[in-house]
Amino acid sequence: MTTTRMKTTSRALGFDKQTLKTALRQASVLACLVLLFTGLAVLAKLSPVSLPPNASEVLVRVSPGMTSADIAKCLAGHGLVKSEYLFVILSRIVGLDQRLKAGYYKLASSMSTFQILKELRDGRVVVVTFTVPEGATNAEIASILEAKGLVDDAAGFERAARDNQGFLFPATYRVFYGASEEDIINVMLTKFKSEVLPLYEAAKKKGETRSLKDIITLASLVEKEARVGRERPLIAGVFMNRLRLGMPLQSCATVEYALSEGKNRRKSKLTIEDLGIESPYNTYLHRGLPPGPIANPGLDSIEAALNPARVDYLFFVANGDGTHTFSRTYREHLLAARKANLRPGPDTRARIR
Repeated sequence: MTTTRMKTTSRALGFDKQTLKTALRQASVLACLVLLFTGLAVLAKLSPVSLPPNASEVLVRVSPGMTSADIAKCLAGHGLVKSEYLFVILSRIVGLDQRLKAGYYKLASSMSTFQILKELRDGRVVVVTFTVPEGATNAEIASILEAKGLVDDAAGFERAARDNQGFLFPATYRVFYGASEEDIINVMLTKFKSEVLPLYEAAKKKGETRSLKDIITLASLVEKEARVGRERPLIAGVFMNRLRLGMPLQSCATVEYALSEGKNRRKSKLTIEDLGIESPYNTYLHRGLPPGPIANPGLDSIEAALNPARVDYLFFVANGDGTHTFSRTYREHLLAARKANLRPGPDTRARIR
């Protein structure tokens, strides 16, 4: 009955069976072409905005709380996507809003929308590596961070880290680009705690009574004075002996710190006038340890401060080749100083203590 009606309808419209089949086939082809060209148009909208050598890299900041629509607008503003609408649709499909990681992303106009989505979905934020050398001051760390683009103002970082000198542990770090000064400081403080606190707690169980600050302050002097690793415990031992006897430490490193206002710039030779500079850090004028660390010491110097050599030396003088001559009496020390001044070497200072 139905077939009869179709035939009747076809005849009424002037179509025979073959004509109807041809029309349906043509309509199918047309629909496929429409889908094909629509797909090609969509793919074109998702393709890179530009290709090398005309492509450019852009550092894009994704802030906490940004939606896919916010990001789409930002990307379009930087010339990284052709269609904000398609970006939003695709980002919702992959669930970008739920897994978005805030930070800075290095994206390029040569990347397709799919590639950009993958970078954002995987949270591939820009990471910067920097190294803090043993004995670096906060001022020197600030300069390193400024050179790496991690802080805009070195002086600002110095102010933020003012109370943490000595505790910013020397090591190599990887931090997210755009991390705050507080975040960077906390990363270094956390490293200090993991490396140093177990040693300090173990020393306290064995009878150590000195404060952690005093240990780190002494370690910073050892760090700046020592050039040869094996001498660190000896130098720490000399300083401890002088502290027990109430003698001034007479550390040239503290004078250099005072002269450079905390920058710890070394002079080729200190003068008598330099040794008389009025500063609480000048251990030629003031007995005891300086008010705080003059640098951020490494683990070897901290271990030397915790375990100073048990020696009866009270003096040491630089030989000019990185080593020192240690003496028990001032007379021996003067003789060693005279000999040191006759020895050629990269460091011609004969430090008298």
